[in-house]
Amino acid sequence: MKKQEKLIKDIIDKLNRSAELMQKSGFQFFYHHHQFDFLRYESGDTPFDYMVKNAPYIHFIIDTYWLQMGGMDIAAKMRSVAGRMECVHFKDWKNTYTVKEGTTNPDF
Repeated sequence: MKKQEKLIKDIIDKLNRSAELMQKSGFQFFYHHHQFDFLRYESGDTPFDYMVKNAPYIHFIIDTYWLQMGGMDIAAKMRSVAGRMECVHFKDWKNTYTVKEGTTNPDF
């Protein structure tokens, strides 16, 4: 396991322990992801996938823009956190073509 992957998994494990303590006190911990949460490790897993599978006390604020930027299927990811998603951050997505640079840039 690469050093960075181990570090990220250790952080997620610590967040989950904190979220468990919060839940015992009547609170919930919510995580708002970004596109980097969908970068794949050599194992094929992503930080988001690891969190869903191994951090049951963490709840999610799903962000439709960052799911698209990460190349994810929005509906599939929402189903993967069923029961742990009390909030969705909806953002419009459009591609803006820049003639001068000849590139397509996502915009919200």
